[in-house]
Amino acid sequence: MNELDLIFADWSEAVTLVVKQRDVDPADGAVTETRTETATQAILGGPERSPNDAAGGQHDIADLSVLVRTADIPEGYRPPSAYVAAHESEYRVTEVVRSADDATVLLRCRSMSFGS
Repeated sequence: MNELDLIFADWSEAVTLVVKQRDVDPADGAVTETRTETATQAILGGPERSPNDAAGGQHDIADLSVLVRTADIPEGYRPPSAYVAAHESEYRVTEVVRSADDATVLLRCRSMSFGS
């Protein structure tokens, strides 16, 4: 077992990587959404919650950092169609940062929710 495997064995938890694809039927304008879900292990940082001042305090913003192995990222997983389901919430991926050795990917995510 290499060092990365040991770190993930000790610190990771189950998450679901979600790709949402929206298609519009040009004939009638109907929108359909297709979800592709991939279960994996990730090391989570957060979520860190803060009030959304632009919404007059009626919404919270939750930022989550998710570290996953590059090999676990599904094909086509990139913003704006990429999401992470964790902690009973769904977070939109806003940024993808690859490690220098390309072994891991840091997903910076955000979720907005009503109330606090």
